[in-house]
Amino acid sequence: MMKSEIIDNPEKYIESFPYFSRKYKKDRDIALAMVSVDGTLITEFTTRFRDDKEIVMTALRAKYDNRSVLARVSSRLKQDKEVVLLAVTNDGRNLEHADISLRNDEEVVLKALSHSNDPWIHIHPDLLKNRNIAKVILSRDGNLLSSFDLSIKKDKELALIAIKNYEFAIQHAHDSLKADKEVALAALTKNPFTYNYIDKSLKKDPEIRIFSKYYGDEFSDQ
Repeated sequence: MMKSEIIDNPEKYIESFPYFSRKYKKDRDIALAMVSVDGTLITEFTTRFRDDKEIVMTALRAKYDNRSVLARVSSRLKQDKEVVLLAVTNDGRNLEHADISLRNDEEVVLKALSHSNDPWIHIHPDLLKNRNIAKVILSRDGNLLSSFDLSIKKDKELALIAIKNYEFAIQHAHDSLKADKEVALAALTKNPFTYNYIDKSLKKDPEIRIFSKYYGDEFSDQ
């Protein structure tokens, strides 16, 4: 078989390529051709190609199977922002495989979040103080307010965003917000059983007190 045959029609050899001889698997031109079709084939080539940025970027743009490429590349390229941005654009869950320095990069994390709901568990702890990150995550799952820094739990706008999609997020808000009438009503109007989580200072307010009936008389004066 001629090298030119593989380069001209790489898609024809996707399934059989793993059985090709070593000389083909050390050839950079063949690597570029094959990974342009199937990104996962990067593991069939000599290890040094996993540290070759052009080959890796080509694999990340592959016609098929480009979502798991980042897990297969060198540590050096997992620190490369351009590489990681493309990887998380393919699938936000690739944030898991990025270097920790990029899991602490707001642009990278926001890009990952725009392509998956899952990456929040892989972000650097320092970003749990980041308001922009919190806004995106809490707009999807208010219960995750519990995972954020105290500064986020004290933020009224973010608390309201969290409560909008998960009323019991009020239990994770700072105590000062549990005593905020607007925040309390946002939760109560969605689910009266959040009454147990609001501050007792509000429970004498007629607009708030009406929700005590869902707990019975024994709770009405709490």
